[in-house]
Amino acid sequence: MRSLYITEPTAQLGLDHGRLQVRVEQTVRREVPLRDLERVVLFGYASPTRAALGALLEQGTQLCLLSPQGRLIGRWVGLEAADVELRLAQYQATLDPARSLALARPLLVAKLRNSLRLLGRHLSDHPDPLLQPRRQRLRDALRAARQAPDLDRLRGQEGRGAAAWFAAFGRLCRGSLTFQRRRRHPPPDPVNALLSLGYSLVSSELTGALAALGLDPFLGFLHRPHRGRLSLALDLLEEFRTPVADRLTLHLVNHRRLGPRDFIPAPTGGVQLTAPALKRYLQAYEESVHRSFAYQGRRLTLRQAFHQQANALRHAIRDGAPYTGFTLP
Repeated sequence: MRSLYITEPTAQLGLDHGRLQVRVEQTVRREVPLRDLERVVLFGYASPTRAALGALLEQGTQLCLLSPQGRLIGRWVGLEAADVELRLAQYQATLDPARSLALARPLLVAKLRNSLRLLGRHLSDHPDPLLQPRRQRLRDALRAARQAPDLDRLRGQEGRGAAAWFAAFGRLCRGSLTFQRRRRHPPPDPVNALLSLGYSLVSSELTGALAALGLDPFLGFLHRPHRGRLSLALDLLEEFRTPVADRLTLHLVNHRRLGPRDFIPAPTGGVQLTAPALKRYLQAYEESVHRSFAYQGRRLTLRQAFHQQANALRHAIRDGAPYTGFTLP
């Protein structure tokens, strides 16, 4: 199964004999067999015809609508798993502080371990004494997260770890694009724009994976529920931020596959990728999530790990089984 990204803002998706057509100004630019698609991601104002939308929803293909800057706006989905008992178990777990803590802790522990592993790999190749204090702060946050007695103090270690990681991240960027601090709405510089885009893409995939299993993506444990916030998807995103978005950003920056000329001012403020650069980014993203690696005695891709971890979280919520977060091999 594959993902299809539509980056032309005025494109229309049509259907012709079981094939999804991408049309721009009535010209067919691309055709893809419908059966090959797992998800379709639309940037900007691209839209499906009613026939195409109906066929995709009936097949169970997820359609994600992203802004031109890559922010997730919404999804079109067909009928998803109606597991009422699972939903009840999820709601009950969120009302139980001890159960919520048991589910939230491994998510954050995995995030901090992944940050430490990527930082350690960088230091082995590029020793930097200025990074050692930040590495120690990450270790301290990890230690405290493992011992946090309640959710509030666990969340405090999430903030502490994120501050240490992003304080180190700028020194990991060795190309022509620099990073000072994490800023989101809107991302004011290229590196922040790349991070935000990567997080948004992974979050959209995790949202679909969780919802397909019958979980409520809006009701999380580490992230407090808030109107419009995909809290459970953000919970699961924590353990994939470094393995996917952070690592991909560093690869593109440090190998100079993207540079200052690949960014333009965004209409809503901040910056965004140019159209050609966005296509290169999406190609690199797909390559990264499809690349296989050895993990716990078998071959796995990051996209398979998304579904594996969503399923593990479902079992933990429904059956009370312990949850183990995903960590970089």
